[in-house]
Amino acid sequence: MNVIEQAISMNGGNIQVRILLDYMRASRGKQNSRKMLEPLLKSKYGDCCKVFLYHTPKLRGVMKAAIPDRFNELIGLQHMKLYMIDNDLIISG
Repeated sequence: MNVIEQAISMNGGNIQVRILLDYMRASRGKQNSRKMLEPLLKSKYGDCCKVFLYHTPKLRGVMKAAIPDRFNELIGLQHMKLYMIDNDLIISG
């Protein structure tokens, strides 16, 4: 996270950071990805950053309430890819 803040700072806030996380995985436990990214969003560069949480439509209502946290990922875990883009280069993984 410090690296993201440093990159934004070095470029005068001209960087847009968009982070997409799977809601189920990002919310698991007390120390999770959502909590880890919160300081970045509350920093002075928070207007350059956005975090999006994907929640599968397959896990709603009674099913969501009935299935324990670690097992709910079996219903609709999103397998994401990483893309970093600037004016010259696209890196994916």
